[in-house]
Amino acid sequence: DFSDREGVTTANPQQEEFLWGHRILFDYTDDDGVRLQGTLAIPDDYVAGQGLPMIVRFYEQYSQNLHLYPQPVYRHSPNFAGYVSNGYLIMQPDVHFRMGSPHSDMLEYYTNHVGGDRLIIAVSGDFDAGTMRKKLTRAFGGWRSAKSALPVIAAASRQTGRRVLLIDKPGATQTYFWLANVGVAADYSDRAALDIANTVFGGRFTSMLNTELRIKSGLTYGARSSLSRPSLPGSVAITSFTRTGATVEAIDMALGVLGQLRDSGIGEEMVSSAQNYILGQFPTRLETSSQLASQLAVLEAYGLGPAYIDDYGTAILATDVETIAAVIDDVYPSSQDLVFVLLGDASLIRDAVDKYGPVTEMKITEPHFHPAAPN
Repeated sequence: DFSDREGVTTANPQQEEFLWGHRILFDYTDDDGVRLQGTLAIPDDYVAGQGLPMIVRFYEQYSQNLHLYPQPVYRHSPNFAGYVSNGYLIMQPDVHFRMGSPHSDMLEYYTNHVGGDRLIIAVSGDFDAGTMRKKLTRAFGGWRSAKSALPVIAAASRQTGRRVLLIDKPGATQTYFWLANVGVAADYSDRAALDIANTVFGGRFTSMLNTELRIKSGLTYGARSSLSRPSLPGSVAITSFTRTGATVEAIDMALGVLGQLRDSGIGEEMVSSAQNYILGQFPTRLETSSQLASQLAVLEAYGLGPAYIDDYGTAILATDVETIAAVIDDVYPSSQDLVFVLLGDASLIRDAVDKYGPVTEMKITEPHFHPAAPN
């Protein structure tokens, strides 16, 4: 409930130095007769008829970002606040493109699988809810339904044993590697405990993985663990890269850290550190209207209730070492049950990585990544 909110900080006061201007939405018709839209950022001191320099940026669609907060970041493309403050117009027109038969394939897919019955609209901001509802109904209420039924997707089974996919990139000086298995879905009941475990294991700079592979050994610039949690169980993975000659050393070290996590768990001190880390970052992900709307859409898409957000902080603080240990055992795979995906110069690492399990090799130039099962 955000109806009774109070500001407790003044973040980023330096942004007051910018002349933000404003953005408008415009309509136009391209040479193919397709009606399109675009956005135009205009300095607030613009006078009608005045000539100003203009930057035009186009790539697919940007009109949906009309109200997106353009944070002024160095090398941002484009830096709206910076350019508008210096008297530039910035135009971002949507574009319509077609390339032979793939265009017809795309339209067929759109007709079959995109429609109003698969649309979630989340709107956050200062407006009258009734008026906004009428505007959204007028804009989207007549959108046809998708022609085809949603495909039924079965949850993936966890992998047992090891297997290796080696993607050959001749001449590569580094090997990128992913060590993964099937994890959990968005509605996993012990989400708080899992977030704490992953923060300690590979979710921050001082994590177990990054400490061993980067800080202590210098084998990589970064090593992390990631959790993909869609509506069905996603992946739990260790990801990193290293120079070609250190491929096996880095992978063995990552496997050792995984074994340490599963065998020894996480102590009270690290749990407390991770709790503070998570609770320090969590509120900053719910500050802007865009962030709130995005989170509301996620809750709706995955069938999650308000408690997913409202009770998260309490759940983080209430999590103990024993609960985390049970979650680690439940989610993180044994080092003997992993799928290895390696991208590098196969001629230099092929024989060495054979020890990790049956190897399927393919070239990076192949048109797909659906390898046959290993022999």
